[in-house]
Amino acid sequence: MSKSVAGFSVEFAMLNPAGFYLYTLYNLQGTVDPMIGKTGKIEVNDIFFALHAFALSSLQFTQIFLYDRGKQKGINYWIVAFLVVIALLVNIFFTVEAIKPEDINQQWGTIRMCGYSKAAITFVKYMPQVYLNWKRKSTVGWSLENVLLDFTGGSFSLAQQIIGSVALGKPFFDPTDQGFNIVKFLLSIFAIMFDLIFMFQHYVLYRDKWANKGKMDDRMGKLNGHKGGDAKYKDS
Repeated sequence: MSKSVAGFSVEFAMLNPAGFYLYTLYNLQGTVDPMIGKTGKIEVNDIFFALHAFALSSLQFTQIFLYDRGKQKGINYWIVAFLVVIALLVNIFFTVEAIKPEDINQQWGTIRMCGYSKAAITFVKYMPQVYLNWKRKSTVGWSLENVLLDFTGGSFSLAQQIIGSVALGKPFFDPTDQGFNIVKFLLSIFAIMFDLIFMFQHYVLYRDKWANKGKMDDRMGKLNGHKGGDAKYKDS
């Protein structure tokens, strides 16, 4: 166990739970009443995904304070400012909607703003990780398993929407269709796009770094195994 988050972007860890918190609100409200916030159709898997992701991303966030961050010493205050602006916008829309709900177009209501904010956070959160991989010229420490799962989830999420529209005989992009979930669509596209970038970095640009690390880990494992065996033989 490395006890290190040196290859894991601190900014990604900060943004992720905030985004999934907003997405959880968006999905839960869409389940209760999709007309409030014009969320479109919310599936059971959408709710489970948001809750599960919020819980695990919150756990990841705590790890950046527990383990070695390598050269990532400080907090990016631009990211903090971005989150503050997001929080202010959502609260402003909530206040206006609470005072004069009849004056709010639900396309820009509080819940819809939660969804748009989640989409904005998702687009922004991947960028620091792409930059960190480029700066280190390595993807070591950035979980490729997470990337592959994220890519698979984004692909299936997009496929679910496409298959649903085809099955219902509706155009995929229909502004009059109350069932189209624009936020879910954007999240799928952003995930697929950035995961392809991460895979290109891992398998093409910086392949030597993680391949050499894998060989080194194997050698250390064998060395430790031999040492353990020798110690056992001596004890006996």
